[in-house]
Amino acid sequence: MRPGRVVPAAFVTRRTRNALARRGIAVFVFDKRGTGASAGTPTSDFYARARDTAAAIAEARRLAPRIRRVGVIGGSQGGWVAPIVATLVPVDFVIPAFALADGPIAQDKALVEQQVRAGGFGEAEILAARELANITENIVRTEMREGFSELDTFKAKHANAPWMKAIQPRSYTGLFLQFTTEQIRAIGPAAAQGLDFSYEPRPVIEAIKARQLWLLAGADRQAPNAETRRILREIQGSRPNLAVIVFPGADHGLVERLKTADGENSAFSAGVFDITADWIRNGKLPAKEKFITMPATR
Repeated sequence: MRPGRVVPAAFVTRRTRNALARRGIAVFVFDKRGTGASAGTPTSDFYARARDTAAAIAEARRLAPRIRRVGVIGGSQGGWVAPIVATLVPVDFVIPAFALADGPIAQDKALVEQQVRAGGFGEAEILAARELANITENIVRTEMREGFSELDTFKAKHANAPWMKAIQPRSYTGLFLQFTTEQIRAIGPAAAQGLDFSYEPRPVIEAIKARQLWLLAGADRQAPNAETRRILREIQGSRPNLAVIVFPGADHGLVERLKTADGENSAFSAGVFDITADWIRNGKLPAKEKFITMPATR
């Protein structure tokens, strides 16, 4: 029997599943709790999702008892979940894809700064954006009980600042700018679905024994990963079975934009499925190093 893999359905496309299957990697796909055909209430609790994935691994082993190896892949938020799974059940490998080695608060701060810089604003605006992100950090750390008066004061002070419009609602700070305090208090806790904003993944990444392959998008506009790269380089000093591959032109999802005769299109980063399948099968990497930046292809 070929090596197997358990993949949270929320973080894998049909094309990804089929691409790996064509390369001899069996893929077990399931709907997240409370979505699709799965019962229960939707949750963003990383540990609850990890327990569900551990149960899926047990089911995969029951359905295919001759399977030799099982691993788990998690994309985006699933990159926080996948390493936790390895603390609950034995797995051969863990693949966090377009994921982060720092937590949700760090992601929000990096997103806010990235968006303001991309808007062409200078250091004064960057400092103001950091002040804003510190205020929203206090709100989420206190489970939306504190910090709103500071947020309202900040909003009033900078109401007409052009840089504020650069912050998109792809971060919780961006979402907080779209709603009033009353609205956030009313819908925020439920919308968070149990997400632990203060979660820090590094201790788990360092602790698990399973080999790890991190697939990072070099131009990720949803999960900026400069700090993740630094953290992973540090961890590699004591973890020789942790490899990192960066696809420099890829955005979130390991998808790259390309211009065609018909306009702009998108495609997965060249070689990503071959690289992933080779590594799952025999640990093979596209270069001798453990931290690899792939050549830009487009």
